[in-house]
Amino acid sequence: MSTPVKKRVHFAEDLERTPSPSYSNSPPQSPGPVTPPMLPAGRYSPLTHPSSPYLTASPTSSRRAHVRTPSPLSLPATAVIISHPVLSSTTHPDPRTNIPSFIWDVTLPLETITQAPFSTPPTVSLQTVMREPATRPGLHEIVIRVEDFPWKIVVKPYRPTPAHPYPEVTVYDVLYALSANLNLPVLRSEYSQLPDHLRPGVDRAYYARCDRILSQRDRDEEIRRGVRRVDFLAGRTTFKGLRPGGKQGEFIARFS
Repeated sequence: MSTPVKKRVHFAEDLERTPSPSYSNSPPQSPGPVTPPMLPAGRYSPLTHPSSPYLTASPTSSRRAHVRTPSPLSLPATAVIISHPVLSSTTHPDPRTNIPSFIWDVTLPLETITQAPFSTPPTVSLQTVMREPATRPGLHEIVIRVEDFPWKIVVKPYRPTPAHPYPEVTVYDVLYALSANLNLPVLRSEYSQLPDHLRPGVDRAYYARCDRILSQRDRDEEIRRGVRRVDFLAGRTTFKGLRPGGKQGEFIARFS
């Protein structure tokens, strides 16, 4: 009777390889913020739908050209910063806002996001919402933390362009930053700092994620690439939105 092979986790630093092109601008050791590329043409179309109710209190476009987007540090200590409704509750939206909600497994690319079913269709598209500010008031930087994570995610908007002149963190910026950061490889030293009671959950999530890959060759390659930050969610990979953190401009990401 053969002895079963004991599984062990792997780490990307064990491989001599170049970073994936998707994340070559943000290597694992880089402490800087993750900034997304331009919105893919065709995927996020121009604003052809009615404006979101979330934006009704925002300055008009003629005024916003002269408004400097604040940072959390420049706001009064009593200022209340709220996240966009679509980020506050992704699967159980407040019907009064008529904002679309979405379903996203963060182990999968952003392209797999699907709009949640509605009994009454929202009057604004998910594509439109992606371009809207992630917070009110709009900020040029926010920080996202995840429970049991040793990392923080600093989100900044991509640089202004004529088509996108307002340097506010958008809903898309937040989702892109989450996707990019959660898919970064984990260093052996980071894994070793995990409390003992959390490691089994991370190990199971790592192998479960790899086992979902249909191609044996691709599966073996992903196993060799090692543990990713998303595995620290221990299988809780459905994004459930953001809740306020302990500081201004800070939010806690929720997963189930």
